[in-house]
Amino acid sequence: MQLRSFFVAYLKSDRRIAVSGWLLLVLVAVLLLINGSSFWIYVAGLTVIYAISALGLDWIQGRAGQVSIGSAAFMAIGAFVGGVAYAKGVPSIPALLLAGVAGAIVGLVVGIPALRLRGLYLALATLALQFISVAVGSWYESASGQIAGVAVGMVTVGPWTLDAITPSFFIALMVLLLLVTFALSRIYRRAPGRAWLVIKESEISAGVIGINPTRWKLSAFIASSALIAVSGGLLGFYTMRVQSESFSLDFAITFVAMVIVGGLGSIGGIIAGATIITVIPYIFSTVTSKLPPGLPISQWLSTNIPYINSGLYGILLLAFLLYQPRGVAGVGIAVRQRLLKLFDGATAVKVIQAGPADNAAISPVSNQEPESRPVPVTTAGAAQEAEGGEAALLEVRDLHVYRSGACAVDGVDLTVHPGEVVAILGRNGAGKTSTLRGISGFLLTERSRVTGSVRFAGRDIRGLPPMATARLGLILVPEREKIFPNLSVAEHFRVITAEKSDVDEVFAIFPQLERRAASKAGLLSGGERQMLALAVAFCMHPKVLLVDELSLGLAPAAIARLTAALKEYQKRTGVAILLVEQNVSAAMELADRLYILEAGRVERAGRTSELSEATLMTSALGG
Repeated sequence: MQLRSFFVAYLKSDRRIAVSGWLLLVLVAVLLLINGSSFWIYVAGLTVIYAISALGLDWIQGRAGQVSIGSAAFMAIGAFVGGVAYAKGVPSIPALLLAGVAGAIVGLVVGIPALRLRGLYLALATLALQFISVAVGSWYESASGQIAGVAVGMVTVGPWTLDAITPSFFIALMVLLLLVTFALSRIYRRAPGRAWLVIKESEISAGVIGINPTRWKLSAFIASSALIAVSGGLLGFYTMRVQSESFSLDFAITFVAMVIVGGLGSIGGIIAGATIITVIPYIFSTVTSKLPPGLPISQWLSTNIPYINSGLYGILLLAFLLYQPRGVAGVGIAVRQRLLKLFDGATAVKVIQAGPADNAAISPVSNQEPESRPVPVTTAGAAQEAEGGEAALLEVRDLHVYRSGACAVDGVDLTVHPGEVVAILGRNGAGKTSTLRGISGFLLTERSRVTGSVRFAGRDIRGLPPMATARLGLILVPEREKIFPNLSVAEHFRVITAEKSDVDEVFAIFPQLERRAASKAGLLSGGERQMLALAVAFCMHPKVLLVDELSLGLAPAAIARLTAALKEYQKRTGVAILLVEQNVSAAMELADRLYILEAGRVERAGRTSELSEATLMTSALGG
């Protein structure tokens, strides 16, 4: 019974699972060094180098959610820079550092234009880089008369010289792999890792909570490019020769296969994927070579080994994509869940999606992310409202919003005063959401143009992106993409580095969220998702809170709870609120003033007390 309890406790502990994985890796390395031949030690060294490169690709692809096919290109850049630097008299370690710097610089040049847009632009840019790097490498080989490739010497570390056919280089590579994985796991646990994770979930929502998607994607791409280039430099020193033809498109796709087979976002899974993809062809070649040479199948296999290996990659990729999209890491999680269900009767186990090797991918930290909290703004010079001369906190004049070339908002004027709740009503397509986004800002990827005047606390903010307006205290709760489905409720507050006192306050307002703190946001009901979005916005201390469709798709009971909670928060904090709403009753209960939009224009405006619900239903919604 004691053994069973220990086993259950072991399965429930992410840390124990992770430590066991690393101990297994070290044990395999030790056994290989004791009993393995020079050939298999050499293959193991290649596997480690490829694993480091695959971890670099996973950095941009599995963590920041961007598609890249640039592993072979950056490895070629690192290999040639490291090899040429060594040939010019630069010691091996500084040459490897130069390879990393070269990779970072090329990553910056490629990433600046490609990462400003969403979609496959980065994949296309890295694909172009692949052909360019091979062409430049071939030109250099021809121009320098090194048709057989650039010769590279051995790595020297102090008094030691590392030779690929001896265990010394393999041991050094294993140490480097452990250092890389330790550094990456630390980075992923902290603010950068959380920023990349939310960008992967939703760039729009990331911008709303003050995270700059372009900047963070670019930082991930530059860092991953540097790491991959260093692995290319290591490959050059390991094989002692750099040839452009080695870094082909097929080679690049091999690393994509490693990441997919291993499992996006899992350090342990990526290492396992790199091992599987690298070692299988060598195992197959070894088995084939031991077949009797007189057999027809032996001759056929020997002749077609390259094609068979490509076919094996394809079968592996299809198998994982169809049956286990989360790769080897997903298989480990599934086995763990089944064992827990068998021994403990549990139906599930709380496992970080990235996999057991990343057991603390998101954890509470005290470091504050500079972009995640609003900074004070001055009210000096704030716009004056025409009637009564009262200073307006938010003033919008002649706002036009063009989305994909069409005019969505056509000359809207509105004001919001300190402590005031203002609602915008209108039927679908009237321009309500576009008005809110025109005020709070669009991302560059949204193909929108805003004209007119948008002044917040006396400052012109027209055209600023949502992360900039959020820092000023203009916080948007969007209609869609308002939460991050694969983050737990508690992790949402860690992303914005919310103070514990703020989290306790919103849990007091929304007790359901406290009970669901460990649940993934994607598993919440519609009402709970809206509660979470509001709670995150409250913790960011807004000066003006923009809420897009508070009641959309919710049951009357949920609408009543949300309306009461928003009213309570507004009375307690005095925050100004600009609310877009289709539910006339909810809008009238919350708002001091109303604007009715039709075809992108303000058709009617006035105080709530001056307008009847029946009139509003008719004019705003066509009822």
